Amino acid sequence: GVVGRATLAALPLALLQTLRGHSASSKSGDKSTLLVDLLGNSKAVAIRQELEALAAERTHMSFADFAAVVRSNGAATSDADADAMCAVLANAGVVIRLDDVVYLHPHDLTRAVLKTLPGVPT
Repeated sequence: GVVGRATLAALPLALLQTLRGHSASSKSGDKSTLLVDLLGNSKAVAIRQELEALAAERTHMSFADFAAVVRSNGAATSDADADAMCAVLANAGVVIRLDDVVYLHPHDLTRAVLKTLPGVPT
């Protein structure tokens, strides 16, 4: 399905970026740092997969539900960690967070807002 293709396309790029970042920053070949980076990327991919699956069923979720997704994938142990992950995903264009609501279709939301502005082509 669509989730599988998108995830497969994103995974090699994330892996390549991790390896590039590791080789540029590691002079002694610290394998533990590389492992932590790779585990972090795998958690981010798992979170994105779960959010894509949820997006097929709904347009948004509460931040509490989002935090539960992040925690279930091992990427957060606190609301502050979940908040940081939400910021990362928002910066990547995966979600939009407004107060306590996390929108799972950021492009659709952006298009809907733009349609309400005068002088914006549709």
